[in-house]
Amino acid sequence: MDEEPQPSSPSKFSGLKRVFGRAEPTKPNSGGEIKAPAVENGKKIEGVATDQKLLQFFYELKGVDAHAIATDSFLDKSRDEYNAAWLTRELVQNFVDHNPQYPGTLDGVSFTSEPLKSGGRRFRIEGGWPFEDPTGVLSPHSDKPEDRNTAGGNGIGLKQTAIRLIRDFGVQRFEIDGEGWVANYRLAKAADVNDDWANMPGQVPLHKVKHDWLLADIKKSKPTGRNAYIIETANPDVIKALEQLPTLGVSNENPYLQNMDFQNKFGGIKWLPKSEGIEPDKGRLFINGQVMNYKEKGATAEDYWVGPESATIQLNNLKYKMSIDRPPVNPFELSRYLDDMVQAMSKDEMVEQLKRSEHLWAGHVDSKYGTDRQGAFVVVEKLARTLPYKGYDRGEWQKHFAGKNYIARDRGVSDSQVRELEEQGFIVCPGYLEQVGMPSASSKLSNEETASNETPQVPQHKREQFVQEYGMEVACEEFPDIKDPSQFISVISKKLGGQVTAIEGNGSNPNVVRLMLKGDIPRELLFHALPKPKEDNQKLVYLLRGMAAYGLEKGIFKKIFTSQGDFLTTFGLNYDFVTKENNLLVRNIPNGSDKGVFVEIELNDKYLQKFQNAFTQDEAARASGKTKEMVSREAPLPTGELNISSTGSDSKQSVEVDITRAIEVKAWTNEQEQIYQAAVRKNPTELSDQEKLIIQKREQLKQEFGRVPVAQPEIPDIEKKGNIIQKEATMSNSEKTRVSQMEAQLPGILEAVNKLEEMVPEPTVAELTGQSPVEKYLQWRQSDQFYGQLGDNAGYLTGKHLIELIEEQNQADISSVESIREESPEDIILGALRSKLKKIVERMNPAEDEVDDFEIVLEPTEKQLAQLGLLRLYSQLTTNVALPNDLFVYKGTGSKGINLGQKAIGIHESLFGVKFTEAMRTFTHEVAHNYPEAEDHGNMFRHAMESLFAATIDRVTNIAIKLDSGQATTSEERVILDMQREWDSILAT
Repeated sequence: MDEEPQPSSPSKFSGLKRVFGRAEPTKPNSGGEIKAPAVENGKKIEGVATDQKLLQFFYELKGVDAHAIATDSFLDKSRDEYNAAWLTRELVQNFVDHNPQYPGTLDGVSFTSEPLKSGGRRFRIEGGWPFEDPTGVLSPHSDKPEDRNTAGGNGIGLKQTAIRLIRDFGVQRFEIDGEGWVANYRLAKAADVNDDWANMPGQVPLHKVKHDWLLADIKKSKPTGRNAYIIETANPDVIKALEQLPTLGVSNENPYLQNMDFQNKFGGIKWLPKSEGIEPDKGRLFINGQVMNYKEKGATAEDYWVGPESATIQLNNLKYKMSIDRPPVNPFELSRYLDDMVQAMSKDEMVEQLKRSEHLWAGHVDSKYGTDRQGAFVVVEKLARTLPYKGYDRGEWQKHFAGKNYIARDRGVSDSQVRELEEQGFIVCPGYLEQVGMPSASSKLSNEETASNETPQVPQHKREQFVQEYGMEVACEEFPDIKDPSQFISVISKKLGGQVTAIEGNGSNPNVVRLMLKGDIPRELLFHALPKPKEDNQKLVYLLRGMAAYGLEKGIFKKIFTSQGDFLTTFGLNYDFVTKENNLLVRNIPNGSDKGVFVEIELNDKYLQKFQNAFTQDEAARASGKTKEMVSREAPLPTGELNISSTGSDSKQSVEVDITRAIEVKAWTNEQEQIYQAAVRKNPTELSDQEKLIIQKREQLKQEFGRVPVAQPEIPDIEKKGNIIQKEATMSNSEKTRVSQMEAQLPGILEAVNKLEEMVPEPTVAELTGQSPVEKYLQWRQSDQFYGQLGDNAGYLTGKHLIELIEEQNQADISSVESIREESPEDIILGALRSKLKKIVERMNPAEDEVDDFEIVLEPTEKQLAQLGLLRLYSQLTTNVALPNDLFVYKGTGSKGINLGQKAIGIHESLFGVKFTEAMRTFTHEVAHNYPEAEDHGNMFRHAMESLFAATIDRVTNIAIKLDSGQATTSEERVILDMQREWDSILAT
């Protein structure tokens, strides 16, 4: 092959060789073939010519080792959102989190500032340790320490800060000095790069850079054993922000943190003097070493950091939901964040802090629920509410605050009464100080005055909660002119005629009719008595209620309920002995449905034909001239008519058993009823002989305890007093088939379900003897199978309930596992199934109870089951609150307990090796999440947990008083005392 000729002098193509490794094209011979350009050793761009590759080639031409990190739109926010103060804090955070000698602080970090000859200032932040790996500086990588809860890892925040400072604030130099290297950040604008490249002598680039980029050029330097950030700027806002660097992190030199009133390993408190002005002075809030805003952000770089009123608060190694935006902490969050520090304080330390803050709370009335609460009073309330659990007696108040006319403002005391009390010399203080023995304001009023303050209060959420749990009395349409059931049926068919869109039958029960209705029924109408309906949808509800009242009272309907998509509403009658008449009760039960609005009626046999005729005739009349198809549910309706039972008779009125009365007179037991309820849900072919016997015995109870049913189905009630709610635990054949089908999408579910199913205890004849839980416990106590019998009653999570939980959460838009990697059989449970369960935990568990590496223990030990049985029974006996939850053991890091949507409670495996009180504390915490609206850690949760702890304390205290006075204790009280000793015995073995 002939050697390719070279041009004798540079041409416009000569730059190609340097940039892209491509030789200058030769001049074509006349009539000859054009030769392809040559490519020299690796001097070409492999693959697609991306911005990153082009920038690297461009800067190589300049002799610079440059790394393209991110485009300037990376996590883009406006200058107002990330101002100079916010950016400055990001710089400090990296030194706080990587300080090896003083972790979480700025101790050992120096700050210097000097003027520049060209104007502006040079700032240097220097740490006394080497920074060896530059990966985090040159890429989106982050190197956060794993042993602490930190925010700074030279990661996204650093690059975001560099872009903002250079692009938006005109910072001229941003340099990072590491161990043996120096990196300089710069912003490479695409237009400038392209122009510069095109203007290079002999360069004709074939591609253009498309975006502006943050770059870091890096070069070698002499190792020093130290690291530093160097920033040069003439921007006045940046200068003002950087001058505050020493106060933005925790250190011994920080003036905000000197002379603290209290400190422990979880944090510290410093009370500020009472302000002479109208507004209180503000301190600083430090979380995990970095400054944070409280409630709001300041407008300028100088006043950007807004701290708690009247206090500086420091919190160390706090686990909380961190956000790159570092939003302000609100009062409710601050209260939660204080838990670790305050819980670790002793009684004397708490009392001392109440004394040191006396100048703040004396004469101040705090808004307990306000979102604008002053920070100092969030701390005072936390101290006051925690102190009673530290062995503090309310009687100690006078010892510490003798001679002070302090009174706590309690609910219902009016402003005018407060003024009168102040005129009498009393000093009114926050109401929560009554918890630690401060007399209440109402205690200084007469009984009449106190009672007159108790005005009616029915919050809407309380009303709805009551209606869901018990029901309420409502108004309804009356039919005074109707003479007989036939006339009633004719009237309602005409009144409802324009609302009915279809009529559905029920193949399994020919006496059931479902009327599909137009439009919708707003949920607020369901919780309103509606004495005077006005709008059309109100009149429809009013009519349906009247229809239910008349139909039930006259025996036309056996049962009636309505559904509007969110709630199923049942109806019942309550005889009023004062007015001597029946009142209508409704109960709204949460029940999501996509079937629209309907009313479903089970008719008495005598009136079925009349009802059918009235509605089908009206339907035919309405459909004349139109096309309207009758809809059937499960079974077709021949000729548009409802089926009539050939065996029905009017005398065959359905009779239910008054189980409550039967149990009260000991003719039946809770355990028998639990087995019965589980049995009647099964396929008859799957019933055991024992279950058949239970069903037969319960049928016989109708002779003595029969009653006409009230159409009001029961649902598990988390506040119902008494026995543990028993749920059906074993799986039917159809459910087992469904699990097998689920295995394809969720490998591991079949094995998990089978393991859990093996643990479901079979009901035994002994359980039919009518023994109470206490009697059974005492019987088991004498047995060598005590642990096993106790564990059988722990209520461990069953396979049936596991798949119900997974399927329910699938409907709640929890994404399924997208890819399943090949795993060994022993790992399969830790794959797709664990991923699914982890998503469920993240969705249903409060954010602050986060669990990492979550895994359900499918094969708990006999002792773990026994310990769960102790926790369940102890909670039931001391609080008398029913527990509808399954229990289970789990592994992972983070929270010690979880409550999955009030369905199942998980206890971390580590708690089975600690003392009983610590395990019980976590268990009670999770039981409190069962309370309505207590899914998070807000006020409803706190009230629920306080009530549970108070009930337990009262019960145990009463037992102690009886023992101290020499009174005899009951068997139940002896069991309560025995359970803690039994827990200790399990630990000892």
